[in-house]
Amino acid sequence: MKRLLYLIYFLAFIIQSNAQSRWEDHFSYKEVKEIHQINNKLYCVSSNALFSYDLESGELEKISKVNLLNGVKPSSAAYNSELDYLLIGYENGELDILGEESENFIEIPLDDYTGSKRINHIATAGNLMLISADYGISIFDLDRREFAETTFFREGGIYKKVDESAIFNNKVYAIYDGMVVYHEIDDLIPNFNRWTKVEDIYNSTFEHIEVFNDQLVASSGGSLFVLKGNTWVFKKALGTTIVDLNTNQNRLIASIVDRVFVLDENIEVEQAAGFENEIKSGILSNEMIYAGTTENGLVINGGTSTERGIYPDGPYSNNAYAVTATAGHIWVSPGGQDNYNSPTGNKEGYFHFNNEDNEKKWIHITSKQLNNAQDIIDVAYNPSDLNQVYASSWHYSYNLYEILNDEKVIEYDYQNTGNNGIVQNFYNHGQVTNLGGAVFDSEGNLYISQAFVDPNKGYSALIKRNTNNQWSNILFENYHPGASGITKPVIGRNGYIWLGGTRGDGVIVTNMTNTYQILEGEGKGDLPSNFVYALEIDKNGTAWIGTNLGLRILRNPIAELESGNFNTEPVVIVQNGIPEALLTDTNITDITVDSSNRKWIATRGAGVFYVSESGKEIIYHFTEDLSPLASNTINAVAVDTETGVVYFATENGLVSYKGDAVDTGDDFGEVVAYPNPVRPGYDGNITIKGLAKDTEVLITDVVGNLIHKGEEAGGVILWDQTNLKGQKVASGIYIVMLISGDGMHTKTTKIAIVR
Repeated sequence: MKRLLYLIYFLAFIIQSNAQSRWEDHFSYKEVKEIHQINNKLYCVSSNALFSYDLESGELEKISKVNLLNGVKPSSAAYNSELDYLLIGYENGELDILGEESENFIEIPLDDYTGSKRINHIATAGNLMLISADYGISIFDLDRREFAETTFFREGGIYKKVDESAIFNNKVYAIYDGMVVYHEIDDLIPNFNRWTKVEDIYNSTFEHIEVFNDQLVASSGGSLFVLKGNTWVFKKALGTTIVDLNTNQNRLIASIVDRVFVLDENIEVEQAAGFENEIKSGILSNEMIYAGTTENGLVINGGTSTERGIYPDGPYSNNAYAVTATAGHIWVSPGGQDNYNSPTGNKEGYFHFNNEDNEKKWIHITSKQLNNAQDIIDVAYNPSDLNQVYASSWHYSYNLYEILNDEKVIEYDYQNTGNNGIVQNFYNHGQVTNLGGAVFDSEGNLYISQAFVDPNKGYSALIKRNTNNQWSNILFENYHPGASGITKPVIGRNGYIWLGGTRGDGVIVTNMTNTYQILEGEGKGDLPSNFVYALEIDKNGTAWIGTNLGLRILRNPIAELESGNFNTEPVVIVQNGIPEALLTDTNITDITVDSSNRKWIATRGAGVFYVSESGKEIIYHFTEDLSPLASNTINAVAVDTETGVVYFATENGLVSYKGDAVDTGDDFGEVVAYPNPVRPGYDGNITIKGLAKDTEVLITDVVGNLIHKGEEAGGVILWDQTNLKGQKVASGIYIVMLISGDGMHTKTTKIAIVR
């Protein structure tokens, strides 16, 4: 009990303390794959994380990689009541053991095995954890914290996955290929050929297995069987296929797609509850039946499909192809395109976190609301009215959708935008639109990118709707060296719009009259690749270009483009005394500038980088191994400049990080310097945040000698602990004097440094 109480208090402490941390998950918790009871809480395994439900208070708590777990995509869990451990397995083969301490096993020792390590099922008996995986079975000793044995289920050189397993009468029983085989646990060896098949006169295909009331029970289809000697004996038929089989409170719980059965010690139905939602799991607790559903969380005793289930608020799903954010609002686009720019067929509409005072919740704008549109890959908000957004579809026969107050929809296509609007095109799939996204400029004009506007040549176009609702377009027929694919438009300076060609068009820059192109090759731009996936214009007007083979910048870009002979340049950083180009050969998926003009650079496979204004300093490098990032593949990044929150749309869902840079005003916010005090061994930057616009920063020692001076950017300044000569300062107290840009406001704070 002591360990169990520690687990409960530990979870509560971690979750409470991390409510003030910088990271937050924005996962969907609507799917409940498994349910496990610990004291008065139900722990629900969802698609990306877990959540707990307090049976007394009704309180919900999220348990994710942000606050406790070491991974995402849990695939199975088990609770060991004897040792008070909650055990969690993941699709990548990792394990979490939650109890007196939290451990992460990076990988189960599997010699030279390189196939899937997905954990399909976890069972426990005494101090043993039995792991059923895509390669076979592993046994872990929870007391000694070591693996006892692994058996690879391999036939004819092919590895066989084990769906579930159990320990019964000192034997390990395992389901693979619908059969149940067993072996003595004391003599368990890697040689799978020595396992014995349980006799089955019914020719069943088994899916689940459970120890209950000193019996071994297995399910096949909608029937339950009990082991007698070495033979399966039919016991009970429950109807359609059993999707979950478990025990709780001395009862056997069997779930089918729309019903949960509670069976007594004789495996007779004691009670049952029907549900309108599709069921994935079920449990009995205090005479109440709970069902874990596919899309409605946890539902109690036969709840209807119209009743909202029990689960933490979040987006409809964990599909996150793109993200947009401002003023606390978040829009997530779940659609997408594959490596050949073909649509994925996503039918989930898009998701909006409404930050209005009377809302503050996630809203699902369905495909049905958008005239059945598929593959929404971008949502653009109107800066003058956040209740008005425009959703772009990449799918063949869908278009641009104007949404008002998350409800009213107006669809724009070639028919109602005129000859100079969205371009009509018939391709192999019929009517093709393929919109890459939309954006408003500072004057209220709306720009939309469109790919494949010609059925034979496949080039792209830029469409503009001005503030008088007049439409115009420009076709890039002469700027198309490859197959057409297009990014969303990026607003540059002097009325120029920037577009990336994701299928080899390089960069296209246009003001709807003059058009330029940046490509590979000396004098043409010298890009490392013509496949451009990311563009951003920073606060100095410099263009940042992300390709599938690295990063380039172009200073004073319009003048360079007008010259007709120009080259982009890499960002050179010095590491270990050696200069090298930043992110060489790295597939860059998005670039976003924050209020301090620093850059967030997203990649495919290498996580996300936060770099200085010039890019010559890497401030942070977040990866899935060293941060709560849900994946190293980042589809998009969005910065909410009002709150400083940075959102990462990954292949495994949405997470956010609370940055320091925000849009500033004339007065100071809450001025904070950290780390403070600076302890021995720390040589990094000290961040001072909460500054007013154009704040002058003067740092002196206690007798008034000027040590450092600088100016804020995005409400923050970084001090590298050096004096005016570039030398590290000594131990002492340092005074930070702050003067607002208009000279009307001042503040001071202190920093303690200990060497």
